[in-house]
Amino acid sequence: MINEYEKVISLIFKAINDINQQLLPEQRVDPSPETVLIGEQSNLDSMALVSLLVVIEGEVGQDFGIDFTLVDENRPLDENILKNVSTLAEYITDIINKQKVL
Repeated sequence: MINEYEKVISLIFKAINDINQQLLPEQRVDPSPETVLIGEQSNLDSMALVSLLVVIEGEVGQDFGIDFTLVDENRPLDENILKNVSTLAEYITDIINKQKVL
């Protein structure tokens, strides 16, 4: 059985593939847990990153059947969370698990 983290990774990869279709070849990113999302090593500019995060929010919300947002007044998004796909997936999984408790 697939766990939440694996499901989230899969959804992030799907979102990356969706965003890659809108980007020039040199801007595209690999759907990999190690893919850097922010900073000098990332191929994503700020607009592509925002677009990716919006797609991820939609995918996670729809797949898990929850009202899902990455950022709100109680949960700011910092650079460490966006270090790579894996750290973002861990963050999202944590949010999902906390919402399940509520």
